[in-house]
This record gives sequence, structure tokens and C-alpha cells, in this order.
Amino acid sequence: MFKRRLAFAVDVLLLIAALLAVVLLIRKHIARAETPPAFYTIGRPIPADFDGETARWQSAKLHILILISEHCDVCRKSVPFYRTVLDRTRGKTQIKVTMVGVEGINAARRAAEKFQLPMDQAAFSGIRFANDTRLSVPAVLVLDSTGTVQVGWSGKLDRRQQASFWQWLETSGFGGES
Repeated sequence: MFKRRLAFAVDVLLLIAALLAVVLLIRKHIARAETPPAFYTIGRPIPADFDGETARWQSAKLHILILISEHCDVCRKSVPFYRTVLDRTRGKTQIKVTMVGVEGINAARRAAEKFQLPMDQAAFSGIRFANDTRLSVPAVLVLDSTGTVQVGWSGKLDRRQQASFWQWLETSGFGGES
């Protein structure tokens, strides 16, 4: 009789421990989902490696990085804005637009093809950020010629955020002709 009660008590304790572990895992997952990943800091350079080559930020006065994934539904919903960015920066030699595939350079090309973004208007790159930096897609980062992040947006940009992007370019002297 004692052994039965002891076995029952052990089973109950194991069940409680398992339930507690599940609750803790769920709470950790929810907390992580509610905390947007910080993958850039305004005013700090991005130490980036583009497909095995150190990024050449000096190649343009301004870099617009569009971080994208071919499997991202929010990226697909952001395509009209990306097309506008490509159209409005076409021919501006001081601005370089780069489609960055977080899964690599071929993924960037596939995403641009899948989303019917004009491939001849953008460079493509896979990117690896130093120090285990986390990425969130979609995102638009604006960097200067030193690779320093000037401004950035993450997720699907609403109209106010899109207006903020264009206003930033204009007030920074990049809204006019090249």
C-alpha cells in the first residue's frame, strides 16, 4: 500500500514539474515574441560582411538596405513601398539600394523575382552581421558612407512611417536630383 501511494505521489510531482516547465516555456516564448529584436542602433556603424567581402560603404553617400525574405508574408505586403523606393532612387548616383536576403544572396534574388521587384535597379547581397546580431524582416535601414545607421524601420511601414522615410531623405539632402 505504501509503495502505491509513493508511486502515485511521484507521478503527481512529475506531472506538476512537466506542467510548470511547459508554462515557463510558453511565458518565455510570449516574452520573446513581444520584444522586437534589436538589430541596429541609430548612430552606430553596422559591421557587415556581404558574401565574404567587407561592405564598401564608401561606394555611395547613402545606402538603403531593404532586408527581405522570400518566405515572409509581411515582406510581400511591403512590396509596393519597395517598388516606390526603387523608382524614386533610380538614377541617383549618390544613393545605393541593396536588397538583402537574410538567408543569403540567392534568396535575395529569389525574393526580388518572387515579389516582381525590378532586379536591375538594386544590388543583391546576403549579409552577416557581427556579434550574433539578430535580424527582423522586413526592414529598411538607411546608412551613410561610413556604414553608420542614420535611421531605420522594421515591419510593414504604414503611411506615416513611409512619409517619415521620404521626409528623412528630403531633409538630409537626398530627395533632389543626383
